[in-house]
Amino acid sequence: MSLIAELKRRRVIRVSIAYIVVCWVILQVADVVFPAIPLPGWSMRVVLVVLVLAFPVVLLIAWIFQAEPRGTLRREPVQLAPVTLALLAAASLLIGSGLGYLWSSFNVHESDVPGSARPGVAVLPLKDMSPGGDRTYFSDGIHEELISRLSEIRHIAVTSRTSVERYRDSELSVPDIADELGVDFILEGSVRHGADRVRITVQLIDAVTDQHVWVRDFDKQLSMEELFDIQRDVSENVADLLRAQLTPNQLRQLARVPTDSLEAYDAHLKAGFHYRRYDREDLRIAIEHWHDAVELDPEFADAWSGLANGYMLAATSYGWMQPDEAIAQARNFGARAIELDPYDGGIISLVGDIAYWYDFDAETAESKYREAVAVDPHHIGNRLSYAYLLSTQGRHEESWEQIEFCLEKEPRAPHLHSNAAWRSFDAREYDRAIAHADIALLHDPGMRDAFHVKGYSLFHMGRFDEIEGSLGDHWVLKSMRLMHNGREDEARAYARGLLEEARRAGDLALVFAVVGDKEQAIHHLEKAIDERHRGALLMNTWELYDPMRADPRFQAAMRRAGFTND
Repeated sequence: MSLIAELKRRRVIRVSIAYIVVCWVILQVADVVFPAIPLPGWSMRVVLVVLVLAFPVVLLIAWIFQAEPRGTLRREPVQLAPVTLALLAAASLLIGSGLGYLWSSFNVHESDVPGSARPGVAVLPLKDMSPGGDRTYFSDGIHEELISRLSEIRHIAVTSRTSVERYRDSELSVPDIADELGVDFILEGSVRHGADRVRITVQLIDAVTDQHVWVRDFDKQLSMEELFDIQRDVSENVADLLRAQLTPNQLRQLARVPTDSLEAYDAHLKAGFHYRRYDREDLRIAIEHWHDAVELDPEFADAWSGLANGYMLAATSYGWMQPDEAIAQARNFGARAIELDPYDGGIISLVGDIAYWYDFDAETAESKYREAVAVDPHHIGNRLSYAYLLSTQGRHEESWEQIEFCLEKEPRAPHLHSNAAWRSFDAREYDRAIAHADIALLHDPGMRDAFHVKGYSLFHMGRFDEIEGSLGDHWVLKSMRLMHNGREDEARAYARGLLEEARRAGDLALVFAVVGDKEQAIHHLEKAIDERHRGALLMNTWELYDPMRADPRFQAAMRRAGFTND
């Protein structure tokens, strides 16, 4: 009897076909379920390897045993040459490996694709072409959504909104903008919002040739379904043009419609427009619009998430609320957002922020940050929050790994280099802090955050005179300059004067640390901990606090803020 005939008689071929079908179903189910569970990125590979290695075992069992109504029987042995057996085993392993390779080739995720191998796309701010010119919030919201949806395509490197914002009214050519951003393609367009219709025009431009690759004009009835159909159409066409294959999970994400209420979505877009301006009064307006959105649609998870973020920001120097009042509301709204969407990495990360910034619970916060990164490993905000925790905990190498990941995705983003500068400052690597601050200021000369960290770093290096530009009303830098210039009495008088201005306790602790007033610095640190100000977390690593580390009161404050004295 030939080998093929024997394989058929023993139903080995039938079993192999059935096994392949079952494996395919398992892999498809895993591809749907795994992204929704915070599992490591290698989990899918483990499943694939196990299924491939099990293939020859299943064939061997089918060869030896036969299932009958009366039970499983062992077949009679057949004498086959050793060479034939070896070839049979090798063939089964080869077939299994080949099937595994084919599946992984068609279901590759972004983490498998090197950053340099992915085409870069920048979506420029969409122009508001509405008749009254008063729908910028709407065009900006569509712009934000397009970036978010394109970012779901793991074969494409999409530049963040903060990096493209400065090109809103730029007169630079497309090749020049692409060169500054380090991308291969530019997506630009306009939005015309009418009474009951919306017209969105988009075009994809090759940055090298400055030629249109794709142009599309959408003129639709204004509805949630039509709006998100347009966004999905644009994303899928861009993916197709850039030869980026979409997985089933990515297709589902692109098809997601966050709310059925156009009015709630409109309020959400208005809220986002004001929130991104990082101004106290705009933040008040943003929170009001998000309250409107959740009242119109209580199931709108994105709006609840916006409310949580809004109140979180209201507890910082951008806002007006005391942490105990603001964080309580942020916690409640965040819990509602997670109830509606348990796998939103951004809101999971915000729960981590609350645990760290307010509860001073580093262990719980790190667990949430790790979960957020696992759910959405390419979300830059999640990694920056995690980097802040690691850095202020003194785990600088781990923090820098998170920063490097972000910089690899967007090597020219000013806000990322500003973050890199602060994390370098935490690690007392002042040269590196200055270098990243300079890159941030090169791309965004008005970025005060980068200017501040550069000033702090130059102060510690004794090079404060190198700071260029106006210090504005930043009280810590002003104190530093007075101390640097030997005007110590004036600096201390200035610091005492700030006590009358209702500054936040964490900020006052910094000023008094700069001018060398240990008593006032410790007093305001203790007050910052009582009031749950995030600024208290800086005490663990910043060099300004070194002169008071041996003081028992400072050590007690460290313990209250969740730090050990090791």
